[in-house]
Amino acid sequence: LAAGTAVQQRTGEVREMAAEIRHLVKDFEREWTKAAQSFEGEIQELRLANEMLQAKGALHEAVFENSDDGIVITTKAGNFLAVNQGLVRWVGCKTKEEVFARKIQDFYANPGQRVQMKRKVDRSGVATNFELKLRRIDGSEVDTLHTINVRLDGQGRVSGYQGLMRDITERKL
Repeated sequence: LAAGTAVQQRTGEVREMAAEIRHLVKDFEREWTKAAQSFEGEIQELRLANEMLQAKGALHEAVFENSDDGIVITTKAGNFLAVNQGLVRWVGCKTKEEVFARKIQDFYANPGQRVQMKRKVDRSGVATNFELKLRRIDGSEVDTLHTINVRLDGQGRVSGYQGLMRDITERKL
């Protein structure tokens, strides 16, 4: 009789444990479902953000490449980091590689103007409506209007320049 009572008691304990386990499993499934739904929402947000970034990048690239104005990014020493097709055309080169083989100072008709422009930009961070004469690779000159900004490194020091150049030769005639 005592053995039968012990078995019944044990069976009751096992049933309680099984009920507790089922309850824990349901809690776990509920929390897991919430987490999965949360992750799914975050994944959708990330996908949307990625699509927006790609669209923004495509827009920037289209504006950069299709501008008739010259757009450049250079190091402080004058090495080209990026140029657009507008600049390639007006300096008389056929490819960007041809431009990259030179330094920006190679295109200044008067190298002293670059020194003057650099001083102004280094001091104030920007030079707007700065007129310069550039020399094409064929030796002809073009009057240009520049807006130049400094590029800073991680320590806040000038590391280079980025600028927009507009051909104003026709206005000067």
